[in-house]
Amino acid sequence: MLPKTFGECNKGIGMSYFPSINWYVPNDNEAAIKALCQLLICRNAWWKLLGWKPNWNDNTKKYCIVRFCNAIDKKKFVYECRILAFPTEEVRDQFYETFRDLIEEAKELL
Repeated sequence: MLPKTFGECNKGIGMSYFPSINWYVPNDNEAAIKALCQLLICRNAWWKLLGWKPNWNDNTKKYCIVRFCNAIDKKKFVYECRILAFPTEEVRDQFYETFRDLIEEAKELL
C-alpha cells in the first residue's frame, strides 16, 4: 500500500535533515520550496515501494505531473526528464489526488 501522507512517506526512506543550515531562499518562494522538498520525499517513497525509477535514456512513457501555463497538467506523458514522473497513468493520478495540496503549493517550481 502506498503512503497517503508526508509523515508516512517520511518513514523508511533515506533523507537528510540539516537543522543548522545557513541557506537563503527568497521569502516569496519559501512555502513552494518546502512543498517541493516534501513532494520529492513522497515521490521517492512511492518509487521505492513500486520498485521503479525512471530511465530517461529509454523510450518508455513516463507519466508526469507538470506545470503548463501556470496550471497543473497531469494528462501529458513525456520522454524527457520531469520531477514528478510515474510508471503509469493510474499511479500518477493517484499521487496527484493524494498530494494535490503540496503540488499546488510547489506549482511555480515544477
